[in-house]
Amino acid sequence: MSNQLATAPVRVVVAEDDVLLREGLVSLLDQSGFEVVGQAGSGPDLLSLVRATTPELVVTDIRMPPGNANEGLDAARVIRAELPDNAILCCPRMSTSTRRWSCSAAATASATY
Repeated sequence: MSNQLATAPVRVVVAEDDVLLREGLVSLLDQSGFEVVGQAGSGPDLLSLVRATTPELVVTDIRMPPGNANEGLDAARVIRAELPDNAILCCPRMSTSTRRWSCSAAATASATY
């Protein structure tokens, strides 16, 4: 008999507009013992899903529909304001180091990065 206490898995919402990448990440999280409670493909969908499921962790792309600008980061800022105890991981998929740096600076200012 083990002395370890059983703990509930961390509840996660994953937001990524690339379905193949999102499904791969969800699969990895599931296999690692996380409970993925929802998936979103856009910033507005992410906000609705987080409000409905209140996960402990949000993993989001920074650039998502509808505008493919900073919708994921903007959603992370709203989530941080509404649920300040939730962990947020912003994952940029940028091609240039300048864009990566800009997104990192913006994410650090308002979200857990």
